[in-house]
Amino acid sequence: MADSARLLSDAATHYIFISSISAYADFIAIDEDAPLATIDDETVEEVASKPSWKAFCEKRAAQEFGADRLAILRPTYLRPR
Repeated sequence: MADSARLLSDAATHYIFISSISAYADFIAIDEDAPLATIDDETVEEVASKPSWKAFCEKRAAQEFGADRLAILRPTYLRPR
């Protein structure tokens, strides 16, 4: 994720990152100000299905694009009718 954000940062005026609510530390009273999950070692590149990776990817996108050029969407589960 960091590589693609870095490659696009000079060419794109705005970056929309689609994450998920899994980026939050817990699911009690979720809103945009709720704490995000954290990762113990940001140098480990082994990707596993962990909520902390969602928040980590959001952080890396923010580092490359800055808050004024980044929108993060965190959709929840959508159930088909």
